Amino acid sequence: MTFQQVQKYERGTNRVGASRLYDLSRVLEVPVNFFYEGLGDDANMAFGDNDQRPLVYDFIKSSEGVQLALAMSQIEDRTLRRQLVDLARAIAKSQAKAAARRK
Repeated sequence: MTFQQVQKYERGTNRVGASRLYDLSRVLEVPVNFFYEGLGDDANMAFGDNDQRPLVYDFIKSSEGVQLALAMSQIEDRTLRRQLVDLARAIAKSQAKAAARRK
């Protein structure tokens, strides 16, 4: 990682992907939530009511979340990664519609 990349991460210009964060936590021998320490209530207020972080945190802490993040990080083709995200969204939408019909 270059000094310029670190600066971009610090400013929020670049983001650290879930798989990279997981790898860093393993190398540093710390839990992933170590990188989120200090994000108190003030940080939560900055994201508003539609904050999806708890959902993301719960998912990435699951074994499936970690496996998916690692697998996605190994796919170099950005278009293919986008197609997989679109597929997952379509499956979720289909399941939500089916659940609504059952009610």
